[in-house]
Amino acid sequence: MSAPVIRFNDLSYSYGEGVLRRQVLFGLTERINAGEVVIVKGPSGSGKTTLLSLLGALRGLQTGQVNILDHRLDGASKDEQLAVRREIGFVFQLHNLIEALTATQNLIMALRLHPEIENPLEVAHRTLEAVGLKHAFELHPQQFSGGERQRVAIARALVGGPKIVLADEPTASLDGVTGHTIVKMLRGLANEQGTAVLLVTHDVRILDVADRILTLQDGRFVEGSDDV
Repeated sequence: MSAPVIRFNDLSYSYGEGVLRRQVLFGLTERINAGEVVIVKGPSGSGKTTLLSLLGALRGLQTGQVNILDHRLDGASKDEQLAVRREIGFVFQLHNLIEALTATQNLIMALRLHPEIENPLEVAHRTLEAVGLKHAFELHPQQFSGGERQRVAIARALVGGPKIVLADEPTASLDGVTGHTIVKMLRGLANEQGTAVLLVTHDVRILDVADRILTLQDGRFVEGSDDV
């Protein structure tokens, strides 16, 4: 079995202070292996996005332990958190592309975090081609359909060769066919490159791509979290 690249133990999180304090995660523990696709499903407000932001070093930890690619996030400095984020590809519900830049330029911007990668133009074009956008190197986001913009966003997440992809509701604004195509791309990445994919969603149309499904409800993993 592949080694875990994401490990978290007794992970809890709260918003606010004093009488306004509201706990949203309660003692979560799980491991995710290289090459594994894990979907976290649950209703809105169940804590899915908060969990993803903690594992992606986008939000500071409060209690519990998190280990990402053998880097401890609990007690990590800002520089250490940045180093972890460079190893992760992020895909969000909103593509967050820079409208003034072409698809190629959006990817090259992402590659600035990876100065070790040579020939960034070639890498950007190869990645766009891999997601079916060979025809669109010089097009701007406003010239794409919603599904194509999300493909550019996925290409941007993958262009640095991440070992982990964290995806937050990537299909919420897409039709069923396009959404399934998007997650199958992530499934292929896991199979071909051993990338771990953690995807949070309430979209039941895409559950069949997962190796495992974890159900998060009111900040806790509940019955129904199991292998597919």
